[in-house]
Amino acid sequence: MPVELSQWLPQVIRATAFFAPSAAGEGRAEPELDEVYPDVEVESKEIRKPLGETQQLGSLGVGKITVATAPGRADFVWKVEEEEAPLQSQSLGDLKSALAIFLDPVCGWLSQQSDVTRVAVGVHALLPASDRDSAYTQMNELLPEVNLDPKSSGEVIFQINRWFTLEVDGENIRCNRISRWATIHNFVNQLNVVGGIPHPGPKIAESFSVTSQLDFNSSAERTVPLKSADAVELIRNLAKEATETLVNGKISQ
Repeated sequence: MPVELSQWLPQVIRATAFFAPSAAGEGRAEPELDEVYPDVEVESKEIRKPLGETQQLGSLGVGKITVATAPGRADFVWKVEEEEAPLQSQSLGDLKSALAIFLDPVCGWLSQQSDVTRVAVGVHALLPASDRDSAYTQMNELLPEVNLDPKSSGEVIFQINRWFTLEVDGENIRCNRISRWATIHNFVNQLNVVGGIPHPGPKIAESFSVTSQLDFNSSAERTVPLKSADAVELIRNLAKEATETLVNGKISQ
C-alpha cells in the first residue's frame, strides 16, 4: 500500500545555512529568533563569546524552536517537546503544513543573505504501525532492495547517501541525500514496588513504527556564495526531495 505524506508524523525539522569562510563572524548580522519568527517569544538566549556561538530558544506550536549560530553556519531546529508518555505519537502536526510553518520564515531570512554557500534540510519523522509485522511490511515497501524478513530480522537500521543534482540558475549543484531508516518498538512495563524498591513488572503497553531521519544538503565542495534567490530555491527543492523520499523511498536512484 502506498505511503501518504500525511501518515508521517514529524518530530524534528531543521534547516542550516553555511557561510563563506571570509564572511563567517566578520560583522555579519546573525539571525534573531523573534525576527525570523515574529510570533515567537525568546524564552532563553545563551551567548558563548569565546567560541562565537549563540543559541536562542522559544515555543512554536506544540514544539520548541531553536536558532543557533556558530562560525560559518546558522541552524534552525523545531522539535516536539518530550512528554512523560513515551508511547504517544508526538508530532509537530501535518508534515506539509509543518514544513511551511517552519521553512517559510527561514526562506524569508535567506532572501536577505548574500554570503550563503550551501544549505541543508533535515526531517525526522515516524510512520506508526499496528504491530511488528506491519512495521516490517511498511519498511519493505519503502526499501524493497533491503528485503527484510520479520521472522529473521531485528533492530533494523539502514542508512545510505544517494547523490543527486539540482539545477539552480543554470548550474547543476551536487547534493547529498542521506536517509536513515529503522523499525522502532517502544514498550512500557508496569512498575512494582517491593520493600520500597521499584522493580519492572509485566509489559502493559507497546507501540511500533518505522522511523526516517533525512539529511539533504548541497555539497561542501561548492564554496562560492549563492545568490539569495538561489539559496531560497535550493533549500525549497531539498525540502521537496525530502518529502518525496518519505513517500517513495527512492534509495536505489
